[in-house]
Amino acid sequence: MSTPTCPRCDGPLALFDGDIGAASRVSLDGSIRVCGVCGSDEAIRDAAGQPPVPPTDWPVALESVRVWPTGIPTDG
Repeated sequence: MSTPTCPRCDGPLALFDGDIGAASRVSLDGSIRVCGVCGSDEAIRDAAGQPPVPPTDWPVALESVRVWPTGIPTDG
């Protein structure tokens, strides 16, 4: 059985047992699950007034995902 992957970054959907990821903000009903890192990136983009990355542009390179608490891309 293969490990589920995040549709947004193509990385692992769960980082530990019991991790259910996050509901993507591009899905109004919460039906699209993304990993916690991508969920945080979507929340940071929303708080900064930036639009979500559309699913047509997925997978997003992890180097461009913003991480808490800095909100700075991981390659910076």
